[in-house]
Amino acid sequence: METATARIDSSLEDAQDLLNYQSDKMNWETFKFKCLQRHSKFNDGNISTDYAEWIEVQKSNTLSNSSSGSFFTALADFDNIGCEYDDNAYQYYYKKRKLLNF
Repeated sequence: METATARIDSSLEDAQDLLNYQSDKMNWETFKFKCLQRHSKFNDGNISTDYAEWIEVQKSNTLSNSSSGSFFTALADFDNIGCEYDDNAYQYYYKKRKLLNF
């Protein structure tokens, strides 16, 4: 569960930072840096080139945050977090997302 909660926290922090970027509270480079740093925690401290490229490509994703194909959904949806489903992890995710109001 520890890894699952860490991945959930990381993904929801990425989603919150995306909202901050979208509302001009953070610039793109800071947003990208923070996402890559968080991602590296799950990759032995390394930053995946594929993930870095994916983040960069998402900059031009113009779908609304409520769309299933949006950058926000890719970051914040439980199915995309990369942890195995279990009831405890999902309940933790649901509570954290509710606290963040998204």
